[in-house]
Amino acid sequence: MDGEDTPSMKKAWRRAQQSWAFAGFPFIEKCVNKTPVHEENGAAGREWFIIAEDSAKLLPGASIVQLQSRIREAPPNVEIIQTGYRRTTGLKDMQLLDLETMRYIDGQANRVTKIMGQKLFLATRRGIELLKSRLLKGTQDYFDVSMCDLIRANVAMRDILPLAGSRAHYSLVDGGKSLPEEIPSRGRLIF
Repeated sequence: MDGEDTPSMKKAWRRAQQSWAFAGFPFIEKCVNKTPVHEENGAAGREWFIIAEDSAKLLPGASIVQLQSRIREAPPNVEIIQTGYRRTTGLKDMQLLDLETMRYIDGQANRVTKIMGQKLFLATRRGIELLKSRLLKGTQDYFDVSMCDLIRANVAMRDILPLAGSRAHYSLVDGGKSLPEEIPSRGRLIF
């Protein structure tokens, strides 16, 4: 998609959201749909998929065993685990989200840690559907705000012991700049 030539996509944040919603996730879904559904303990469709941007940089020692460990540690309602990103950017007050309509429900907001630069996440088939639906049906916002919405809805979580950061890359969201390598500080799982 050429965001420069699309009037509704002049802002970088909208280009990123629209590109993921209309180009990224249809491609991801096509790949996932070619993967046979396996029944394990009566839970069809609970396979996890690794989704990475081309600028993702695995941290030293990151392995499939660690990814599997993250999945085992996640609560049963979690469908998305953010495990690779550039950095956290503070707390954001998030309203509760209706997962059918992807619209906010009136009520008390909860604080969620917002991240910048989604690089690597793990998702089930349902997680992929939820994130695509949020990008298409929800309010026009940053991709990371969409992820915060899903964290607030208890279907996503942020891994504060990330397994990936970002290699140096060009970013439209950051004003069309070439950005240096950025590796988040290591911590532990947080829900």
